[in-house]
Amino acid sequence: MLYLHSHSQIEQQLAKLLEGVCAIKQIDTSTVNGSEFLFQNLDCDQGETVLYSFQKFEQYRHLDSFQAEIKQVEFLCDYIVQKSFKKIVLISYPGAYPFSDNLFLQHKGIIEQLFVATKIPCTILKVQGICNPPLQVNNFHQLFYHYKSAHYIIPYESNNVIYSSNIMNLASIISQAQFMTGGESYDVFDQVFSLKHFLRNNSHQIPIKTRPLLFLYFISMFHKFCAPTMFELFIRPGVPMYNFRTEKVFKLHLYSDIFEQLKSEQNRNLKNAYLFAEKRKLIPVT
Repeated sequence: MLYLHSHSQIEQQLAKLLEGVCAIKQIDTSTVNGSEFLFQNLDCDQGETVLYSFQKFEQYRHLDSFQAEIKQVEFLCDYIVQKSFKKIVLISYPGAYPFSDNLFLQHKGIIEQLFVATKIPCTILKVQGICNPPLQVNNFHQLFYHYKSAHYIIPYESNNVIYSSNIMNLASIISQAQFMTGGESYDVFDQVFSLKHFLRNNSHQIPIKTRPLLFLYFISMFHKFCAPTMFELFIRPGVPMYNFRTEKVFKLHLYSDIFEQLKSEQNRNLKNAYLFAEKRKLIPVT
């Protein structure tokens, strides 16, 4: 497997897990400056699988940062087509759409299109939060961590949920996806949190501070916070995700506590309604 990634901490941990089940060649996407580089520095056989991800979200700022990754993906696509790769596994993002009003989601949608256009079977994994709770690592750390004050800064208005995937489950899905002949898209998550609880659960030693949007837009102008297109992801309407088909295809039990929360809330409402009816003597007591 050829694994191209942005060399973030979470991606390096994912590579170590995958090394336990298959042979991996790793390439840092920042070093790819042309398809010739790939031909000169890689010795890949026909029929191999390419895994692509880019989790250094803090690097997305102005349009040129997005265009640079597009160019690298174009070089990669040229290489894997000429080398007759048999499979693509792409770690994308929920809501990716080439005509989105959010630049990041638009960018992720274009990357999906580039890989699909190669005509090589492409399995797209829609992944939002990636975490390794025992090691207290997550893919949003660099995006929200403020080094000068040593705490997280997040939008006060961030009420949407984070669909979180344990890195062990993600590695298991990728190891199976490389042998799939078709090209489909799957939602990958096993727990659901608010942004604050996701960060707290995976970096419990780091304090979290919330700030109003206007303040975040202001400090973002001076490069003291992530780009607006990134923190706006956590205040815009969320994209629903469903892991039932993912569980069935990859034979995993992806636990999601949101369903237990909804179930308990429903039971509580039913109980309250029953007690109210009983009080009004609408239901006879036996």
